[in-house]
Amino acid sequence: MLYSLRKFSKSEVAQERLRIIRFYEEYGEKATQDAFGSARRVISRWRKRLRDNGGVLRALVPLSTRPRRVRRSRVPPEIIDFIRGFQRRTGLSYFPRKILSPEKRSTAKIRSFCLYPAKTA
Repeated sequence: MLYSLRKFSKSEVAQERLRIIRFYEEYGEKATQDAFGSARRVISRWRKRLRDNGGVLRALVPLSTRPRRVRRSRVPPEIIDFIRGFQRRTGLSYFPRKILSPEKRSTAKIRSFCLYPAKTA
């Protein structure tokens, strides 16, 4: 039930969450879980957000699920393109170290080989 809330606009989701909270307060945990499939801790989190924001419905609008930090590759894009081109040409899904020239070996910090999914064109 809760996953299906993502199909609606944010205001509709907030209204549904408020409806679930009111149902929880009137009928209790067991009935709410049976009716909506929502856990007590999730409802408690929603209730706390609602209480902390003075009861404003906007507090129940879903927060972003995007990660706060995203790792960036330290391998230069030229090296990745070179390896993928090699994989396309040879059909290998790994890149043996002995094929790299010494200067590329030191800049890419490739140990024995790199595993990348082989791309088929």
